[in-house]
Amino acid sequence: MIGNLINELDAIDEEFILVLDDYYLIQDNAVHNIVNTLLKYPPQNMHMVIITRKAPPLKINFLRAYDRVHEIRMKELSFNKQETTRLFKKVLDVELKDKTAQNLLDKTKWDNVSQNLLKLSKREYINYPRVKYGYCNGREPIDYVERIMKRYQYYSKLKPLK
Repeated sequence: MIGNLINELDAIDEEFILVLDDYYLIQDNAVHNIVNTLLKYPPQNMHMVIITRKAPPLKINFLRAYDRVHEIRMKELSFNKQETTRLFKKVLDVELKDKTAQNLLDKTKWDNVSQNLLKLSKREYINYPRVKYGYCNGREPIDYVERIMKRYQYYSKLKPLK
């Protein structure tokens, strides 16, 4: 079966990208074996992108050894203080002070921010002068950011690959 798949993919004349998104959801070893085979014997015109929230159970050390894999980790995706400041200026037209930008990046400060957001989600604050663009819709924005922070904490504990 995998041989047929590789032959079919190899018959494609143009370069193409095979994207496997949410790979961390795959639990079937048969699928991992197929992907490992595709990585070991890739069709000539294929580039593969695997998007996952955790390290996949794939044999990619040989790709690292031959510099045939590019990994983008949380460190490369995280904002630093200057980028956070630029983002707020460009998107919200808000000038952040250095301390405020640092507080946004600091998890311990997020707890205070989330409590204030929760407070501001009450309808009585809809016309609050400090709320420029409406008000929060309950816990949804807070839960969303907390999920991101949990993922960030998990990824920040992983050792970078060399």
